[in-house]
Formats: sequence, structure tokens, C-alpha cells
Amino acid sequence: MGRYEGQHWGVIGAGRTGVAAARYLAAEGAGVVLADDDPGALGKAAEVLADLVEVRPADAVLATDAARWVISPGIPPTHPLVAAVRDSGRGCSDLDLWSAARPALTVAVTGTNGKSTVCAMLAEIFRESGFETALGANYGTPVGELLMSETRVERAILEVSSFQLMYAEAFSPEVAIVTNLAPDHLDWHSDLTEYRTAKERIAREMTPEQLLIVPRELADFAPDSAAMRAIVGEGLDPATVERGASIRDDELLLFFGKRQANLSLADVREKIPFIENAAMAALAAWSTGASVEQISAALQRFEPLAHRFEVVAERRGVTWVNDSKATNLHALVAAVQTAGGPVRLLAGGKDKGLNWGSVIDAIIPSTIRVYAFGESADAIRDAWQERLDVHVSDKLIDAVRVVAREANAGDVVLLAPGTSSFDEFASYAERGLAFREAVASLDQEAGS
Repeated sequence: MGRYEGQHWGVIGAGRTGVAAARYLAAEGAGVVLADDDPGALGKAAEVLADLVEVRPADAVLATDAARWVISPGIPPTHPLVAAVRDSGRGCSDLDLWSAARPALTVAVTGTNGKSTVCAMLAEIFRESGFETALGANYGTPVGELLMSETRVERAILEVSSFQLMYAEAFSPEVAIVTNLAPDHLDWHSDLTEYRTAKERIAREMTPEQLLIVPRELADFAPDSAAMRAIVGEGLDPATVERGASIRDDELLLFFGKRQANLSLADVREKIPFIENAAMAALAAWSTGASVEQISAALQRFEPLAHRFEVVAERRGVTWVNDSKATNLHALVAAVQTAGGPVRLLAGGKDKGLNWGSVIDAIIPSTIRVYAFGESADAIRDAWQERLDVHVSDKLIDAVRVVAREANAGDVVLLAPGTSSFDEFASYAERGLAFREAVASLDQEAGS
């Protein structure tokens, strides 16, 4: 007998996440209605799900048509059906389905930046440690698909977005990691307070036996959570912090009360620019059964993910770096500060009404010129031109050609857009590939 035998469930959103949740619920015996505004998405879902699920337009569905509703991430809370479902107290996230089944020890990772990198590091470490490992949610396989896997998983790593967490009701991972927190997705969330509140739901239902890992600057994150708290940062003193990871030059000290372990970072620092990500992954893995030797071996083997501070070329003394994944201002600043300098910064993309002026003090010390492109180019120029030299281009390729003519040996040309790609590209990955191709074409043009 299935977990949801005889129950009536609804799913809002016919994308991959929603379809996976609907399929899982049906497999567990529930009667399921899947709703979406997009006729094309509904048609594809109907083909995939066959007769397992009833498929209906969202405007032909009432909140009372199901006892519980899974709301897909990305469907905004202002959507009429979502609003009605939440008002009736019937809404949840696919993360709640995961917690109800609890098929494996779970590490959940959220934050503004670095989530995917931490998840990928953890997957590498757990596999090195011999654990059967699954990676999913916002990065990798949707939760519904993970729940239907026939493989017995020992460690699950879930990257969870603010969109998923906003709808979560009972999600409680064994370990939660918050990489950082900065203004983002404010075109979806009403304000920064709502964004932070959504992120804090990762720890809201956690118990005193579960572990919340946060950076030093977020020591007060989710103050009402009952979870154990571990802090990660530079030069932490175990005498004053009970649990955590202390970064000390080329050494990482992991500590849990009187239990301590040291890990060398010398080889890791050379290829992982944001070392705090590695510290968080190491602490989470160490606290859940991985040895220092296994962690060290995995981190030394780890290769940074594509489009995340990726050196794509070094030509004529100029280093070209692709950080297309820097889709918010916090990530832009981190990339500029990591690059060192002198930096020629490529920034721009979709105009989301960002406060570009809020980060100028942080980037001025390293940045010698900015090449703004896309919808937000004029906003960048207006915010920065009094203190930085800004060139405006319509498209990324045009900006690349200009900077190629001007860059000198020793310069770092950095693509760190600071916003999403949807004015010109379908995704940050497509934008990153376009940047790679543009840089490669410079060599071809020079040789022709």
C-alpha cells in the first residue's frame, strides 16, 4: 500500500519538478491533479504521465480540489491558485515529500551564491567515502525522481532555493548549510525580509540533533531554530565557538566540542577560489561520517564547476575568466575581489532594477574599467560613471571585442555579470558558453 493511498493531491506547475512530484504521488497511491497556465507544458505533461494524473488548466482548478498541493518552485506566490492554496493552508513543497519519506541522511544547501559548488564538493567527498550518494532538487535530479529511485541511497545532497523553501512546511534535513545571504530574486520576493525569511525555513523545523552550518556573518541566522549551530570563518577560536571550521592560512581546523581534526588547504586553494565553500563541505562531511583523509582526497580531485570563476584563456599575458554564474551583485563583488586585479569587468544582462551603486566601493580597488552590456548597461553606467570608466555595449560579444583591443598583459578580463541572462540568453550557462566562444574567436581573428 502506497504512502498516500486514497488521498487527493494537487501539483501546481508542469515543469520537470512538478511532473516528477505528480508521478511520485501517483505511484504512492494518491489521486493527483496537475495544474499549469501553459497549455504546451500541460500537453507535454499529459503525454509523459499518461493516465496516472489528471491534467487541467490552472484557471479551471480550485484550492478545494485537493487536500494538499505541492507548489513548484518558480510559481510565484501572487499566482491566483497558489495564493488560494496557501490561504487555505493546503500548500507545501516537494521538499516536504522528501522529509516525509526520509530515504537517506540528508544535507541541504541554500544561500545566495556557492550552493552548487558546495553540493558538488559534498557529492565528491561522500563518494570518496564509499557512500551511495544522490544529488538533486534545485541542482541535479528533481526530488520526485529521487524518491522513485530503486537505488538504496545512504547520503542525499539537496540544493534548495528560496522558491522551494518559501513553500516548505515540514522540511528538516539532518544537516543544513547556508553559504551566504545577499539581496537576490527581489523581482520574485517582495523584499529582502521575505527572501531571508524564505531561506530561514531550511532550519525552522530542525531538531536539536540536527546541524545548521553558517558563515560567521550569519551567526544569528534562523534564531528560533532548535538545531545545533556550527560557524565557518577565518581564524575562529574553538575556545569561544563550540562547533565549526576555522580557516587558518593553508590549514582548516574542524572542531566539534573536544573532537578536532586538521586538513591541509595548500593544494585546494590553488583551484578553488572561494575556500569557505570547501570548509563548509568538509565540515558537513566530517560531521556525517567522512574521514579527513577521504575529504582531503576528494577536494584535491575536485574540479570547479563550469561558468563559476573558470579561467577560459590566457592570451598575450591577459587572463580571461568566465564567472557567468555571478547572477547577483554579491557574486559580482566576490568575483572581483577574488580576481585581484587589475580587473577589466564585463557586467550586465537583464535589467532587474538592481542597486548597482551599492557595490561600487567594493569593486573600485581592483577594477580599472567596466564594459557594461545588455538591458542593464545604461543603469550600470549611470550608477558607476562618476567613479569608474564605463563603456556601454548592446551585446556581450560587442563588449568582448572592445575589451580585447584594450587589455594589457597582467590584466584580468572578468565576466561577472551581476544579474541574470534572460535579456540575451536562455541561461547563465548559455551566456558562459557564448563568452568562451567569443574569447576563442579572438585567437582565430588574430591568426587570420
